[in-house]
Order: sequence, then C-alpha cells, then structure tokens
Amino acid sequence: MVTILFIEDQVLLRTALVNVIENLFKNIKTLESSSITSFRQLHPEQTPHLIIMSVNSRLLNVTSNILQQIKKDSPRSKLMVYDDYENAESIAFVFKMGADGYLLKKNSVEQLAEGIQNLLDGKRYLPTELFKLIIPKLTKKRDSLKIIPNLTVRESQIAAFLIQDMDTGIIAKKLGRNSATISVIKKNILKKMNVNSISELKEAYHKLP
Repeated sequence: MVTILFIEDQVLLRTALVNVIENLFKNIKTLESSSITSFRQLHPEQTPHLIIMSVNSRLLNVTSNILQQIKKDSPRSKLMVYDDYENAESIAFVFKMGADGYLLKKNSVEQLAEGIQNLLDGKRYLPTELFKLIIPKLTKKRDSLKIIPNLTVRESQIAAFLIQDMDTGIIAKKLGRNSATISVIKKNILKKMNVNSISELKEAYHKLP
C-alpha cells in the first residue's frame, strides 16, 4: 500500500488536504504531522513513499535546512513541496535541494492529483504555467550576467546574489562551494568595489552601465 505523508503546521489545511487525497486515491495510507521532526519522533521506522510538505521559500535558509533533513532521513521518499510564493528563483532552488515536485497553494485539486500520480510513477512534476515561468531562468546564458569592472565572472555572479540579500550559506549551496570560500570572495568583492557593506554594494552595482 502506498503511504503519503503530509507535513503542514496548519491543522485545518492539513486535514483538508488529507481528506481530498483520500477521496481521489484508493488503496493509500495517509499520515500527517506538523513537522518532519515530530513525525520522526513518533514514527522512527516509517518510510513514506511520498512526502508532501508546505514550505515558505521566502525563508531560504529554513527551507534549505528542512529539505536537506528530509532527503537525509528519507532518501527513498519522493518529495512534493507546495508554496504560496510564485518566484522562478525559489522554484529552481527547491528542485536543486532535492524536491521532485512543486505546486503553489493556489493550484487546483486536479493539479495536485496529477502531481502526486507523476511522483508515484517515478516522474517529476511542475505545473505548465510554472514551467513557463522558469524557462528564462533555465535558458539564461552566462553572458547575460552583468560583469563588473575589476571583478572576475565568478565574483560578479556572487555580487549579483549578494545584492539580492542572499547570505553566504545559500550562495555556497547554489554554487556547490563551502561557506568559508564564499565569505572570502565576499570580502574581496567589497574591497575591490571600495565599499564597506552590502547596502553600499547595491548602490554601486545599480550605478553600473
């Protein structure tokens, strides 16, 4: 029997989702919890086939830590996340962190059912309208990056992340580097740009031609 775990801290929403899925799919067992930590404490030996989890991708550090914990604790489980923040960067980020599917809370029940079936069939899932949103992100060429005078291409890339208020930990994960290396590059960027803070870096960056 297929087991689906719902992780959602809002009880009413979690209960509603469970009821919807139990009506749509037969021969499934549903589990629910407010967090992956609480679930593991209550069911240490349970390995769901599919985990459906609410995230807030505005909080990238928190989301990153949760996704990493799930992939570590349940490496064989498929993972669907749903969010209320429609942003190409966030979508790309959660897939990079190991998610197999992505939905927005405003998506339809039919899309939720389609996503669940895709993941249970071993496929990945992203609604068509969201796929269209991230196509520019996926096809963006490296030469579209604003190269800053006196900075290398990699430093320019990291500077672009810094002015979006990404911290060094998130940048390191995006680029596959360690945080210490990104911190050193950050200091070099500030020095080369002759600024003392990220706010000053933003001002300098936006004055570039």
